[in-house]
Amino acid sequence: MGKGTLKREKQVAAVSVTRVVAQALKELATFPDIVQVGEPTQSKKGWTTLTLFKVPLPTRVMEAGESTTGVKAIEPVFIVFPENYPHRAPRFFLRKDFPRNLPHINPGSKDSFVSPCIYDGSLDDLLHQGLGLTELIYQMQQWLKKAAGNTLINPKQGWEPIRFDNVDSLIVYDKAKICSMVSNMSGVKLLTCELFTLTSGTASKIYDYSPRVMDGNYVHEVTRKDFVKGQYALGVRPVLFCWPDKSTVVDDYFPETVTNLGELLEKSRKYGTNVTFWEQIQLLWIQSRKMSHAVEVVTIHCVRRPLKLINQNSSLEFLSYRVRVQFTDLGSPDMKSPVDIICHRHAVGPDLLREMSGASPGKMEGIVQIGCGSLGSKIALHLCRAGHGPFTLIDDRYMSEHNLARHALTTASGNKAELLKKEMDNFNIPATAYPKSLQKFLSKSSSRLFDKNNLIIDSTASINVRETLSSLPNTTNESRIFQTGLYSDGKLGFIAVEGSARNPRVDDLSAAIFDLAIENKALARVLAESADTFHRHATGQGCGSYTTIIPDTRISLHAAAMAERARQIFEGDITAYGEVSLGFLMDAGMSLQWQQSSLGKTSRVPLGNKDWELRVLAPAFEMMGKEVANWPGVETGGVLIGRLCLTRKCAIITRIIEAPPDSIRTSSRFELGTEGLVSRIAAIHKSSGLTYLGTWHSHLHGSAPSSIDEATLNKVKELRLGIPAFNLIWHNGTLTCFADYGDY
Repeated sequence: MGKGTLKREKQVAAVSVTRVVAQALKELATFPDIVQVGEPTQSKKGWTTLTLFKVPLPTRVMEAGESTTGVKAIEPVFIVFPENYPHRAPRFFLRKDFPRNLPHINPGSKDSFVSPCIYDGSLDDLLHQGLGLTELIYQMQQWLKKAAGNTLINPKQGWEPIRFDNVDSLIVYDKAKICSMVSNMSGVKLLTCELFTLTSGTASKIYDYSPRVMDGNYVHEVTRKDFVKGQYALGVRPVLFCWPDKSTVVDDYFPETVTNLGELLEKSRKYGTNVTFWEQIQLLWIQSRKMSHAVEVVTIHCVRRPLKLINQNSSLEFLSYRVRVQFTDLGSPDMKSPVDIICHRHAVGPDLLREMSGASPGKMEGIVQIGCGSLGSKIALHLCRAGHGPFTLIDDRYMSEHNLARHALTTASGNKAELLKKEMDNFNIPATAYPKSLQKFLSKSSSRLFDKNNLIIDSTASINVRETLSSLPNTTNESRIFQTGLYSDGKLGFIAVEGSARNPRVDDLSAAIFDLAIENKALARVLAESADTFHRHATGQGCGSYTTIIPDTRISLHAAAMAERARQIFEGDITAYGEVSLGFLMDAGMSLQWQQSSLGKTSRVPLGNKDWELRVLAPAFEMMGKEVANWPGVETGGVLIGRLCLTRKCAIITRIIEAPPDSIRTSSRFELGTEGLVSRIAAIHKSSGLTYLGTWHSHLHGSAPSSIDEATLNKVKELRLGIPAFNLIWHNGTLTCFADYGDY
């Protein structure tokens, strides 16, 4: 960036320079485009040498010795080496009368040396990137060459805004809201800002974008001296926002040299804002003349440019100043009253957060976060920082001191959902907190979660919540439930995303995860360990909490990946199928290895008992079809494995196991054998927690159960594998069921 200021200080011939500066001076003399290196002089800040750079001028102006932009064939360049060189890079300055109406020049007064912006980044970092001083000299040479050829900026890239790299004072506001005030006719709006102190300079921030009226209340508010809000607050200041009519387009670069009121008024004439600016600021001064102290005014001038600004979607450039008016003995404003240049910083909000995150606008309408604990709070704030929302936050629990060990929040003084909402308020992301349970939230309407196209994130690790979500009706929009959780002290994290129209559902996906453990020994081991790591831990004398002992770093590792997938889905990266992602903690504990799989549509089998629901996952349905194809011309079958929920009366078939070797297959009957069946089912239950749900077999003709089917059912019942037992008949790709519900 090349920021810095070369002041007129008393300089004396250098008696000595440091060894590294002496080496740098020798190196300067070796550059072919540097025709002279002057003797260094010393000041308080280091050593300055006047060098003469040879500038390649365009052919048509070579004889004149000066380009049409005012760059000479031989340009003096002051190179200032700081005392701590090479820890800090040298700074470059040009003659005071160097043309300032060029882009890539830092602001400065008319009588100061010109500070070119020769590099879009840190010169200190550039110095240490390998080529050292050579790279800095090259950047200076290229800058002069482009300045001579008027190619410092490419019009195809857009308009280069005025640089404010060495301006210490700033103003923060939402540019989109300011832009929305600009009309085709010239105008002015009165606003307010709050002024704060910084380490070097001041900061102003506009909080309220509602236009004000120049009345007694406004004048009193912006001129009072007794304002106290915080340690660093100085008070409320008036803001005059002015813009020209649409015909006033400024296609010239003007140097940012404003230091006093007279220069600001002259600059506003060039921008077409002088009339509205001068009328309003004088009116404010008149009404505040009775004050015993000077009134500071922040003024923002809108400049219409011929092109869109670089990396922006608008051709409006905003220039800000702080005026500290002084009056003459005759009572008129002193045109030498000091004026400070203020640089703009975007106010935090959805647009800025998305821009800084590289995120795209959301394709969904909102995010519902169920569970605002350690995992949920981190996921929600990641999405908040990506500029997404609005949020609905649901959690009936309060923050305790021990929660701070792993929570995204840093205070234990209220309900988790409400505290998380306050944090999101700091990002200007809309959020609504519901300090109640999910069941109470749904008491008004069971479809309340799906009132918009929402991404519904469940991070509660609660089976009760999962079952509640599973019992909700199907959606009529594109809402998705996104479930997350951790197992075995964070050795495993999972993401389960419902398919379109809630098919497959969260309970389907949960059952599918445990089904994977039948073949996946690593998953089976982690799931088995998880049952032993959830204990009651003391959080005070006589108080405790059921939780796991896990470091915050590990939760954050999982939360970042989960939030990233949630962000992708919110921005539209989603298919119609369900999705399961398993993140395994690597041995070093510093990274995760993710395994992803999709889950097709679940089939629902009609039952005679309407209280019960029987669901067949897509893999189980496909297994049946393949088994039937493997045994053409005869009936075949096997055993159903899955999960049973007695409270909700729902059975989910995740897979089939092939019939034992003593089974009988003919064209007219299938008899299920029992050899080794009990031990196989027991092994599956041990590795996955899934259980026997019944049997299935195919029919070549018709789908009604036969007397042989009922006899087979009675034979299997004697093995006491479990009740209820569902018995499916496959015929031409369609399933029918007869069941033994027992006492259920």
